[in-house]
Amino acid sequence: MSIRDFYPAFALVAVIGGVWAYASIQRRRLQKAGTEAAARLNGTYRPGGRLSGGTLTVNCGGWDIVFVFNLSHSARSENTSIVATLTKPAVKYFHLRGREAIARAPWLRHHSGLFAPVRLEVVSNMLQVDLHGIVRTADGLVDLATEVAALAGEVETP
Repeated sequence: MSIRDFYPAFALVAVIGGVWAYASIQRRRLQKAGTEAAARLNGTYRPGGRLSGGTLTVNCGGWDIVFVFNLSHSARSENTSIVATLTKPAVKYFHLRGREAIARAPWLRHHSGLFAPVRLEVVSNMLQVDLHGIVRTADGLVDLATEVAALAGEVETP
Protein backbone atom coordinates (compact mmCIF):
# COMPACT_ATOMS: atom_id res chain seq x y z
CA MET A 1 0.00 0.00 0.00
CA SER A 2 1.23 3.42 -0.86
CA ILE A 3 0.25 6.88 0.25
CA ARG A 4 -1.74 7.30 -2.97
CA ASP A 5 -4.30 4.82 -1.72
CA PHE A 6 -5.22 7.25 1.03
CA TYR A 7 -5.56 10.40 -1.12
CA PRO A 8 -9.37 10.11 -1.50
CA ALA A 9 -9.80 9.76 2.26
CA PHE A 10 -7.50 12.75 2.92
CA ALA A 11 -9.40 14.82 0.35
CA LEU A 12 -12.74 13.94 1.94
CA VAL A 13 -11.49 14.88 5.40
CA ALA A 14 -10.10 18.17 4.04
CA VAL A 15 -13.38 19.10 2.33
CA ILE A 16 -15.57 18.23 5.31
CA GLY A 17 -13.17 19.96 7.71
CA GLY A 18 -13.05 23.06 5.51
CA VAL A 19 -16.83 23.33 5.32
CA TRP A 20 -17.14 22.84 9.07
CA ALA A 21 -14.45 25.45 9.78
CA TYR A 22 -16.07 27.97 7.41
CA ALA A 23 -19.47 27.49 9.07
CA SER A 24 -17.91 27.91 12.50
CA ILE A 25 -16.17 31.14 11.48
CA GLN A 26 -19.40 32.54 10.00
CA ARG A 27 -21.36 31.67 13.16
CA ARG A 28 -18.77 33.45 15.32
CA ARG A 29 -18.92 36.51 13.04
CA LEU A 30 -22.71 36.64 13.42
CA GLN A 31 -22.56 36.28 17.20
CA LYS A 32 -19.93 39.01 17.47
CA ALA A 33 -21.91 41.37 15.22
CA GLY A 34 -25.15 40.61 17.08
CA THR A 35 -23.72 41.29 20.52
CA GLU A 36 -21.97 44.46 19.33
CA ALA A 37 -25.13 45.80 17.66
CA ALA A 38 -27.15 44.92 20.76
CA ALA A 39 -24.70 46.89 22.90
CA ARG A 40 -24.91 49.91 20.57
CA LEU A 41 -28.72 49.91 20.41
CA ASN A 42 -29.51 48.85 23.99
CA GLY A 43 -30.96 45.56 22.84
CA THR A 44 -30.48 41.86 23.37
CA TYR A 45 -29.00 39.18 21.16
CA ARG A 46 -29.96 35.55 21.74
CA PRO A 47 -27.88 33.00 19.83
CA GLY A 48 -29.78 30.31 17.99
CA GLY A 49 -29.41 26.59 17.60
CA ARG A 50 -28.29 24.43 14.72
CA LEU A 51 -30.55 25.96 12.05
CA SER A 52 -31.10 29.41 13.53
CA GLY A 53 -28.61 32.23 13.85
CA GLY A 54 -30.62 33.66 16.71
CA THR A 55 -32.55 36.87 17.24
CA LEU A 56 -31.57 40.45 17.88
CA THR A 57 -34.17 42.61 19.62
CA VAL A 58 -33.62 46.37 19.75
CA ASN A 59 -35.57 49.55 20.32
CA CYS A 60 -34.53 52.08 17.71
CA GLY A 61 -36.21 55.45 17.22
CA GLY A 62 -39.10 54.42 19.46
CA TRP A 63 -39.83 51.25 17.43
CA ASP A 64 -39.40 47.68 18.60
CA ILE A 65 -37.35 45.92 15.93
CA VAL A 66 -36.52 42.21 15.82
CA PHE A 67 -33.90 40.65 13.55
CA VAL A 68 -34.35 36.92 12.87
CA PHE A 69 -31.35 35.15 11.33
CA ASN A 70 -32.23 31.91 9.52
CA LEU A 71 -29.28 29.70 8.60
CA SER A 72 -29.34 27.63 5.44
CA HIS A 73 -30.19 23.96 5.16
CA SER A 74 -31.50 21.68 2.44
CA ALA A 75 -34.94 23.35 2.28
CA ARG A 76 -33.94 27.05 2.34
CA SER A 77 -31.08 29.43 1.89
CA GLU A 78 -29.95 31.76 4.64
CA ASN A 79 -31.87 34.98 5.13
CA THR A 80 -32.41 37.84 7.53
CA SER A 81 -35.92 38.93 8.47
CA ILE A 82 -36.40 42.31 10.11
CA VAL A 83 -39.74 42.94 11.81
CA ALA A 84 -40.87 46.28 13.23
CA THR A 85 -43.98 46.50 15.37
CA LEU A 86 -46.12 49.51 14.57
CA THR A 87 -48.03 51.27 17.35
CA LYS A 88 -51.28 51.27 15.37
CA PRO A 89 -52.45 49.41 12.28
CA ALA A 90 -51.08 50.72 8.99
CA VAL A 91 -53.33 52.75 6.75
CA LYS A 92 -52.42 50.75 3.64
CA TYR A 93 -51.25 47.14 3.47
CA PHE A 94 -48.79 46.11 0.78
CA HIS A 95 -46.47 43.31 -0.30
CA LEU A 96 -43.58 44.36 -2.53
CA ARG A 97 -40.69 42.35 -4.02
CA GLY A 98 -37.57 43.25 -5.93
CA ARG A 99 -37.70 46.51 -7.87
CA GLU A 100 -41.00 47.58 -6.34
CA ALA A 101 -39.56 47.22 -2.84
CA ILE A 102 -36.42 49.13 -3.86
CA ALA A 103 -38.58 51.93 -5.31
CA ARG A 104 -40.34 52.22 -1.93
CA ALA A 105 -37.14 51.91 0.14
CA PRO A 106 -34.01 52.73 -1.94
CA TRP A 107 -31.62 51.60 0.82
CA LEU A 108 -32.65 47.99 0.05
CA ARG A 109 -30.75 48.15 -3.26
CA HIS A 110 -27.55 46.88 -1.61
CA HIS A 111 -29.28 43.74 -0.34
CA SER A 112 -31.20 42.75 -3.48
CA GLY A 113 -30.04 40.34 -6.14
CA LEU A 114 -31.34 38.95 -9.41
CA PHE A 115 -32.23 35.55 -7.99
CA ALA A 116 -32.79 36.73 -4.42
CA PRO A 117 -35.00 39.83 -4.41
CA VAL A 118 -35.76 41.65 -1.20
CA ARG A 119 -39.30 41.55 0.16
CA LEU A 120 -41.10 44.39 1.92
CA GLU A 121 -44.46 43.75 3.55
CA VAL A 122 -46.86 45.70 5.74
CA VAL A 123 -49.74 43.81 7.32
CA SER A 124 -51.84 45.12 10.20
CA ASN A 125 -49.36 46.49 12.75
CA MET A 126 -46.26 44.75 11.38
CA LEU A 127 -43.60 45.90 8.93
CA GLN A 128 -41.38 43.08 7.66
CA VAL A 129 -38.28 43.23 5.48
CA ASP A 130 -36.74 39.98 4.20
CA LEU A 131 -33.17 40.00 2.90
CA HIS A 132 -31.28 37.18 1.21
CA GLY A 133 -28.19 36.26 3.19
CA ILE A 134 -27.26 37.13 6.73
CA VAL A 135 -25.92 40.53 7.71
CA ARG A 136 -22.80 39.73 9.72
CA THR A 137 -21.50 43.22 10.54
CA ALA A 138 -22.53 45.35 13.50
CA ASP A 139 -22.49 48.51 11.38
CA GLY A 140 -24.80 46.87 8.86
CA LEU A 141 -27.22 45.79 11.60
CA VAL A 142 -27.29 49.25 13.16
CA ASP A 143 -27.85 50.88 9.75
CA LEU A 144 -30.68 48.46 8.96
CA ALA A 145 -32.32 49.12 12.33
CA THR A 146 -32.28 52.90 11.77
CA GLU A 147 -33.58 52.56 8.19
CA VAL A 148 -36.38 50.20 9.22
CA ALA A 149 -37.32 52.57 12.07
CA ALA A 150 -37.52 55.47 9.60
CA LEU A 151 -39.61 53.38 7.21
CA ALA A 152 -41.94 52.36 10.06
CA GLY A 153 -42.54 56.04 10.78
CA GLU A 154 -43.38 56.67 7.11
CA VAL A 155 -45.73 53.68 6.90
CA GLU A 156 -47.63 54.51 10.06
CA THR A 157 -48.40 58.14 9.23
CA PRO A 158 -51.44 58.60 6.98
